[in-house]
Amino acid sequence: SVLKNFLGSHFYHNYTSGKLPLEPSSRRHIYEFTCGEPFEKDGFEWCILKIKGQSFMLHQIRKMVAMTMAVVRGHTSVSKIEETFGMDRIDIPRAPGLGLVLEEVHFDRYNKRYGSDGFHEPLSWEKQEDQVTRFK
Repeated sequence: SVLKNFLGSHFYHNYTSGKLPLEPSSRRHIYEFTCGEPFEKDGFEWCILKIKGQSFMLHQIRKMVAMTMAVVRGHTSVSKIEETFGMDRIDIPRAPGLGLVLEEVHFDRYNKRYGSDGFHEPLSWEKQEDQVTRFK
């Protein structure tokens, strides 16, 4: 339920550097943010977070994960997430990058706009799926 607070369109100026509150370029739209069931591997507990958004800024995902961890661990309240989209500057630490993987790039908007115009090919990873799976 913590992750749903990131869904929709918000100003993510506190989730990157060099952006001011309400700066149009810091506005991002998050479509999905889910967490899979925790599992253990090599003595460590893991979970898979999946985030789908319109676009992301430098450190945004790592800071979203760190904020989520802070709420889940009881270091801050869930209402703090909403505050981070407001006018105040709030320092959010970055979660470690280790284990962060860009699994798939989606070109939904591009394909909708250009993929069937007769001039451009739709962009898709379907032909490379086997290679990607083997790499993982």
